[in-house]
Amino acid sequence: MRVLLAIGASADTAWLRPLPAYLPAATSEVALVHVVDVGPRKEWEHARERFVGRAPLRPERRADLADAERTRGEATLAGAEAALHDAGYRGPIAWHLRRGHPERELVAAAATLEAGLLLLRARERAGPAPAGPASVGHVARFVLDHAPCPVLLLRGRDL
Repeated sequence: MRVLLAIGASADTAWLRPLPAYLPAATSEVALVHVVDVGPRKEWEHARERFVGRAPLRPERRADLADAERTRGEATLAGAEAALHDAGYRGPIAWHLRRGHPERELVAAAATLEAGLLLLRARERAGPAPAGPASVGHVARFVLDHAPCPVLLLRGRDL
């Protein structure tokens, strides 16, 4: 069974330490998926053009930004892989770096990779999570509602 593990932008990998205990015995591969969120850059570019009156970014500047996003995404995946190895996971690990809206890309990756399980970390909060629909962020809510496979949502108190 392929287990898809959603890796966010946070450099904190401590939450991955107990992960091997959550993996099913039938795990054949862990697919690390990191999504470069295109939303903030699109909003920034829109604000830059509309409110500041600046021309659209030149193609070479866009390429530089895409390279920086790719480099940061690869570093995030490398850190997650190292943390999994440090936690004792010895099975195969595959990297998948995607661009788009994280909630949609995670669901699409689960379908494309034929994941048997999707592991997702809940958004970090300063205090306890409220009860009800507001207890998870929009990414987790979308994934929980639309994933083509079972989803295990990991919260801080579960780790």
